[in-house]
Amino acid sequence: MIKLKELLSKLKLSKKAMFSLCAVLFLIVIAIFATSFKSTNKISEKTKTETAVSSYQTFIEGRLVNIISSIKGLDNVKVYVSVGSSPEIVYATDKSSDSTKNGETIVFSKNSSQTTPVIISEKYPEILGVLIVCKGITQKLNLDLTNSLSLVLNVPISCIQILEGK
Repeated sequence: MIKLKELLSKLKLSKKAMFSLCAVLFLIVIAIFATSFKSTNKISEKTKTETAVSSYQTFIEGRLVNIISSIKGLDNVKVYVSVGSSPEIVYATDKSSDSTKNGETIVFSKNSSQTTPVIISEKYPEILGVLIVCKGITQKLNLDLTNSLSLVLNVPISCIQILEGK
């Protein structure tokens, strides 16, 4: 603070000008702080979404590896599942209609000091495609496995690829 006073005394500014300059500097610091807080929050939300999608993808891949590994003749199974966008959350809404507004508002639940929206359901991301690499795959097993995966995962047969591994 002493250096700031020395600098201001060298500039020979009036007290009113010094006050104005300090106020402007203070506002700039607050603006920088507020901007950095906003971008961190956006990054945090994006990271949460990516984590949810990644854990869902890993869960499905693990289940598929377990079940496919149990098929007689198949070994060294590796699975990659391609999924769509983030999970979709469906919130409870209150449909209100009065003379000025027609619309829906989200219903909130209050637990002690926290207020959170009421969630009705969560829809997982759509599975877009499946790649399986395994040892010991035959034409018949390939056809049976492709049909089974299409049925269980609700994925078109054209989006399932099974390859012979090393």
